[in-house]
Amino acid sequence: MRSLIVFLALVCAAAAQVDWSRCGWEHGTTKSNEWCPNGYVATGACACKGSKKCDSRSAFSIRCCKLQNCYDGIGRYNCHTQGGAKGVNIECPNGQAVFGTCSSLDFSKCPYNGKKVAASVECCDSIPSLKLSWTDCHWMYASNSGTHLTCPNGQVMTGRCGSESFANCKNGRMTSGIKCCKVLS
Repeated sequence: MRSLIVFLALVCAAAAQVDWSRCGWEHGTTKSNEWCPNGYVATGACACKGSKKCDSRSAFSIRCCKLQNCYDGIGRYNCHTQGGAKGVNIECPNGQAVFGTCSSLDFSKCPYNGKKVAASVECCDSIPSLKLSWTDCHWMYASNSGTHLTCPNGQVMTGRCGSESFANCKNGRMTSGIKCCKVLS
């Protein structure tokens, strides 16, 4: 019996997978961070420049998908904020994914290290651990404000870019962006 319990504990502690059928959008207002519910990881984002265009009511949104694991409610730990000015690609360090975010509308409103920035991401480790490829990653950008960017199934969000009032991402050509990295099995 003890061997069976140890075996099940090892199986549960294996690399996390994502349940792509259990996803939803969380909506945020300027000046606040919006987190995925515990046990969920970010797989997409929406940002607006100058107006609330994400679902016609939100300054920004974050798409969250359920982590498959043995212990419901266990999720993120070892979290820290990464922030940046308008047009800056903000990335989580290797091994971490985005579990929360903030995005400004018209001028820098997201709190970061005692100052206000255009956008920020909450980078965390997860239980069970997400194993991410750091060579199979790509940036996606939106040219229109209010576009919902979504990582393809099999990938999670590991970074983002915000613009404020004008298109500032990708050398001033795009309004927002997200970085997606493949989840390894």
